[in-house]
Amino acid sequence: MSTFCKVCLLCSLGLSLFIFAMVNAKKDQRGDIKFCVSLGMQLAVTMCAIRITHGANALSNRSVRRWYRRFQAGATSVDDLPRSGRQSISTGPMLNNIQTILDQNPSISMSALAQQVGVSHGTAHKAVTKTLRMKK
Repeated sequence: MSTFCKVCLLCSLGLSLFIFAMVNAKKDQRGDIKFCVSLGMQLAVTMCAIRITHGANALSNRSVRRWYRRFQAGATSVDDLPRSGRQSISTGPMLNNIQTILDQNPSISMSALAQQVGVSHGTAHKAVTKTLRMKK
């Protein structure tokens, strides 16, 4: 007997019946899970199929279980759900604004820069030093 689990015929034969692209991206694996759900495959068989098909890069059993249940409940998208929380303000427009101000007046203080842009001193400092990689 091979090292595969004894839960399903797929594993006991040591064969992959799935002809998926060997790209191991998460979305591809989620698509594989969605396909298994649409075929009516059991969760254990789906886990085995993902493990065999994607090898060391396979999603964890917990992730497979979560996505399996989500698709069983009727979800159709393989994309992550939007996450709550504060969005990063170090975005393109704000960084462009800081860059423009610094180009016009390189000797401006960090406090004055923060006030002009409308962000805190710490946020302005982080944008300049970490994101734009400039020394002030």
